[in-house]
Amino acid sequence: MNSQRQQRVTVKLKCPNPLFEEWLTTWRDQAIEKNSKMQYSFDKALKYLRKYPLPLNSGIECKILKGFGNKLCKMLEEKLMEHNKNSSQMNDHSSKKYFTIPSTQEYIPQYRSGGYAILVTLYKRSLEQNYEGHMKKAEIIKYGKDLIDCSFSKPDPGLRYTAWSSMKILLAKKLVSKVSNPAKFSLTTEGYDLAKKLYEKSLEDNLKVDHSIQELDNGKCQSYAVLNVSEELTNDFLDDHWVPEVVSPLKFDSQMLTTKPGNNLIETKNEKPKTLQKFSSCSTISSETSSKALKKFSSSSSVESTFEDFTMVPFSFDVILYVDNCETSGSSNSENDDILVQLSKSGIKYEVQDLKVGDFVWICRDRVARNELVLPYIIERKRMDDFGHSIKDQRYYEQKFRLKHSGIENLTYLVESHGNNQHCGLPLESLMQAATNTAIQENFFIKFTANIRETAHYLASFSKHLIDLFKGKSLASCPKTNIQPIDINSDLLNLITFKEFNESSMKNEKIDVTDLFVKMLIQIKGMSVGRALAVTQKYPTPLALKSTYKEISPEMGEKLLSAIKYGPYGKQLGAALSKSVYNIFCKTRY
Repeated sequence: MNSQRQQRVTVKLKCPNPLFEEWLTTWRDQAIEKNSKMQYSFDKALKYLRKYPLPLNSGIECKILKGFGNKLCKMLEEKLMEHNKNSSQMNDHSSKKYFTIPSTQEYIPQYRSGGYAILVTLYKRSLEQNYEGHMKKAEIIKYGKDLIDCSFSKPDPGLRYTAWSSMKILLAKKLVSKVSNPAKFSLTTEGYDLAKKLYEKSLEDNLKVDHSIQELDNGKCQSYAVLNVSEELTNDFLDDHWVPEVVSPLKFDSQMLTTKPGNNLIETKNEKPKTLQKFSSCSTISSETSSKALKKFSSSSSVESTFEDFTMVPFSFDVILYVDNCETSGSSNSENDDILVQLSKSGIKYEVQDLKVGDFVWICRDRVARNELVLPYIIERKRMDDFGHSIKDQRYYEQKFRLKHSGIENLTYLVESHGNNQHCGLPLESLMQAATNTAIQENFFIKFTANIRETAHYLASFSKHLIDLFKGKSLASCPKTNIQPIDINSDLLNLITFKEFNESSMKNEKIDVTDLFVKMLIQIKGMSVGRALAVTQKYPTPLALKSTYKEISPEMGEKLLSAIKYGPYGKQLGAALSKSVYNIFCKTRY
């Protein structure tokens, strides 16, 4: 008896903060339905809240826990005040009793979310004469996969939830009933009414023209630098005001750039607007030598093929999107590949090809002769984690070099988010800064997308615009060495053939000394492709630069390259970079 009396009794609350936990769970589920990135923030906060063993008396006190920023603490504080105001009994929210909060807002699932697909699928099947009154899980997944932007079976990167997880919400809201084993699902009266509204609303929306395609058709898509960085960042980024720090390098002359309201874009102003035109030049070296440089490096190709001279009259060709086979999963069945499935849903023409440079290009194919010309647009796609790894292993610079010598005028770097963009090899701020530098220094067009579905939507919208833009023009083949910047307002356009484009872009092609010298220079820290091209314009070989260094004093040698101008704005290389090049060439240790 004495030993039992002396035994310590520990009381541990099973759920010390039930209200906070319920609110966070609700907000997280709503974020999942809306495909919002805030789901990561709510899930992280919920994880650490459940680990905390003591009651919290206010939302402000949650600040002591990891994952709770100022914004989230404020949201909890306001919710708690609203709950205390509306509650008939002012009970402490940390009581062991679990309070249920009646929802005054009607639940409406996000368009093309898991809940939306389940409700609409059940409703559409209920309209059929042979409907049995219920559907099994496999049947809902089979008929609902075309109504959804995510997967019923595979979670998005960084998430543990699939689209089927929405079924739990539908059952809790009593919109769907579940009976039998194996489970059979059917709509309740409330679920039927909601599903009918969603279905009728989708029919109305299908009759409307997509806003983004309308904007392209109106000729409003010109030159943009960094595009639509997601506003829904984690609380940590919101609290640290991270976005302005990344975008700050884009502050140029106000007469040159303007911000388009509502699109978070930076647009260039030209004296004569041209649709989808680059900033001011297709090269990053000086405007006086840009065309010469492109011709010079293009002529270095060792492809020995007879040039095919042909033309295409208006409306006699098809515009087709070529997808590099490395961008697919390698499966022969396109239904198993995410990017091909999304492109198929859009209804555009595409083919999988072995592209030697770039991931997406558009070609014009003659319907009779089957000749192919490459449109002056090419896209290199990088998922955020691959983007970081390519910078670390130097592929990033080599790929940009090859893109700039592909003969294509308009170069796009598409950066796709990967879940919550964690574990990307480099800090997210560094990746965003690298993308910004590519837009400004290398004259690339940078596009950010949230996931592979948004990437496919962008490609589809761009394809439809290119069809409208080029279908009424006459096209003529032109050697890569003679290609000139495209004037989109002209009725006759000169384009390179796809055969020459692909063969001249092979990695194992023979290159001259100047090309190799450029590749050597870009390995130096701070030496971009544009700067390297400017150096090789004056010193085309390493021997030429080394000989010049020998003829002058060390002091003059360190400043030899500092005055060389590069880029469309005529910036100088600078003394620091010039000194770095001199040390590599003339010193045994540096």
